[in-house]
Amino acid sequence: MTRVAVVGAAGYVGRELCSRLSADGMDVTGVVRPSSGFLLDHAGIEWIAVEEAAREAPFDVVINLAYPTSGSIYEYPERNLELVRLIEQLSAADGSVLQVSTQAVFGMALEYPQTPGPLPMRRDFLYVETKLELENLLVDRLARPRLEIIRLGNVWGPGSAAWT
Repeated sequence: MTRVAVVGAAGYVGRELCSRLSADGMDVTGVVRPSSGFLLDHAGIEWIAVEEAAREAPFDVVINLAYPTSGSIYEYPERNLELVRLIEQLSAADGSVLQVSTQAVFGMALEYPQTPGPLPMRRDFLYVETKLELENLLVDRLARPRLEIIRLGNVWGPGSAAWT
């Protein structure tokens, strides 16, 4: 059975993804801050706290939906590095990593060309800059055979506790 860790599983996309992967027979574990665990409890999704995640490793597939949402905006670069380290700890040496961003990395007004593959850093909205930086950190630092970057279109649904 494929073991899957979903980092940032408490949001709308994360809960839906966990439910569907579980329904497909995969062993899915959400990785969230403890303050968000109740959202996964309510949905019947197994979860572990970020601080305990390394004990459950390795996972065959790690899907990252997370984005730094706490602390000062000046701490976001360090928080991105923490996310990369977490993903490295969670994923098996021969495992797959899926980094999920939104189409906003092409500009909030989609004013940049939609390009497959890594995008260069640029000045933009904080969310866009942070997601671009995370994508590039993973490309540069992750020593895994398979890293995929997935960029979603607009997603509507009830948000996580941090969004609501």
